[in-house]
Amino acid sequence: MIKATVDIRDAEKMIKRADAAVSGHSLASFMMLRAEDILRKRADERFAMEGAVSGERRWHPLQPTTITRYRLPFGFLPGPINVRTGALMGWLTSAEGTRKATKFSASTSWPKPPPNRDELAKKLWTAQKGRKSPKTNPRPVVRMNPHDPKDIMDELHVWIEYYMRNNRPPTGSLTGVML
Repeated sequence: MIKATVDIRDAEKMIKRADAAVSGHSLASFMMLRAEDILRKRADERFAMEGAVSGERRWHPLQPTTITRYRLPFGFLPGPINVRTGALMGWLTSAEGTRKATKFSASTSWPKPPPNRDELAKKLWTAQKGRKSPKTNPRPVVRMNPHDPKDIMDELHVWIEYYMRNNRPPTGSLTGVML
């Protein structure tokens, strides 16, 4: 005769860890520590590569009149694009998002409004949308490329796996961690 006994306490612990790993609080932490980091890195890459990130086209070059009217007379170099004073790049490559969490979900809106709303908001608007006068082509610095959602989901998978195994959220970088 075979006798089997099942103890559900281990299963209950696992379910509690899973609940904690995907709670709104955990997901908000993930958004702050991982998803926003990916977006900041993409912005940094766009500045460094003048838009040519993950197969995207380079930004339109600056017009000669832009260089002679708005850069050289004020002591700024002709390039790189979107980095005349460094204020926009400095803000975006260190910007946090605005996160919201419920019991079962979390979201982030990135970047959080700039500290100097008027100046930096105008620079971001011009970079993202361009302007009619003086004619400025859009050169977006805040955007998601086709790879970003997958990269974020891959990081979320690693986050949840780590939380489940260690009963706590991860700290530090998880990129490349083997589970």
